[in-house]
Amino acid sequence: MFSPNGAKKSPHQSLLLVVLTGGHLFGNCTVIAIAAIATDLKGELNIGAEDYGWLIGVYMIAQGIMAIPGGLLIDYIGARLVFIGSLCLAAVGTAVVAGAIDFWVAFLGMFLVGSGYGLVNPCTSKTVFECFPSKGRATAMGIKQTGVPIGGVLGAMVAGTFVTQYGRTDVLYGFAIIIFAASLTGFLIPGQVKRPTTNILLGMMVVLRDKNLQIFNTAIGIFQASMYAMLSNIAAFAREVLNAEPTWASFCLSIAQASSATGRLGWGALSDLMFAARRKPVLLIIGISGTLCLLTMALFASNWPFYLVLALAVPTGLATAGYVGLTQTITVESADPSLTATAVGSNRIFTSVGAGLGVPFFGSIVDDYGYTPAWTATSLFFAIGTMVIAIAFKENK
Repeated sequence: MFSPNGAKKSPHQSLLLVVLTGGHLFGNCTVIAIAAIATDLKGELNIGAEDYGWLIGVYMIAQGIMAIPGGLLIDYIGARLVFIGSLCLAAVGTAVVAGAIDFWVAFLGMFLVGSGYGLVNPCTSKTVFECFPSKGRATAMGIKQTGVPIGGVLGAMVAGTFVTQYGRTDVLYGFAIIIFAASLTGFLIPGQVKRPTTNILLGMMVVLRDKNLQIFNTAIGIFQASMYAMLSNIAAFAREVLNAEPTWASFCLSIAQASSATGRLGWGALSDLMFAARRKPVLLIIGISGTLCLLTMALFASNWPFYLVLALAVPTGLATAGYVGLTQTITVESADPSLTATAVGSNRIFTSVGAGLGVPFFGSIVDDYGYTPAWTATSLFFAIGTMVIAIAFKENK
């Protein structure tokens, strides 16, 4: 990796990348911790798979609500203050879920967590765009995005391991304290140097009227529906269909998350090094691979050995959850340089709607028909997103 002037990164830039990665790690750990203990949460709140899906769904929908106003806020006042506030809000939401005694309190908590994390992506993406050159940007974007699956691995492992001993409430209160402490690292993010010169509403319309960007956003929204359906249900699938122990089920989720961390770093590096910073060919490889993996998941039945699910979690996580660093690189490279956070916000609207509807839709199919049709539908979503990229999206060269 190199700085914009071609020299190797300074220690300060390396530390900055650690802070950005940590923002994703601590912003994402709550939702994956909840996915790891989904069976316990459904039992304590007396809810079904569809209601549980709405808890994950509102987390994503909240990110969509915050996307454009949050992106504009970052572009016009800077990433530092917004980053700190975003993690504080996520910590408050996590504490609310920890103390929830019914569905609606948990629903409110997940809305707050999603609102907080919805500001992290545009903060970190704008900072990477401003601090790293184009040829290394996808790799840097991939590195900071590894915080998402790393946070997922830690969230799943900690929650799955300690929920039996300490219970859902104490475990999530612990997460809330750690997330609040992590918010203080935001003071290491550089202050804003240059603000956009356009009127704030005009800046928003410039981004929203970009037809090619919105086609791309549509495809990634479809991808996101499949990704969150997989991550939110793979542990419950392992417990409820394959009769796995809670620790092993959460380990399956951790494997998918760890594999997605490899993808978030590897896909960007592949684009930078093997495809001369071209992004679309790598996205098509991801789309085809993810579709096949999700379709294979639909073949699993209760008499299959559990270790096969663990093995399949590796390529599934790599393809269906490892693409985000690459897609955020495309988003910032397609926008006006002064409005990159707003562009990421526009992307977040589509990804939030996709995940917000995809997870409860998956849960509804599970409640009515079982997991096999649900996994089949998820693979079809991923295939549709791949076709939109292949046919309609034109990469900015």
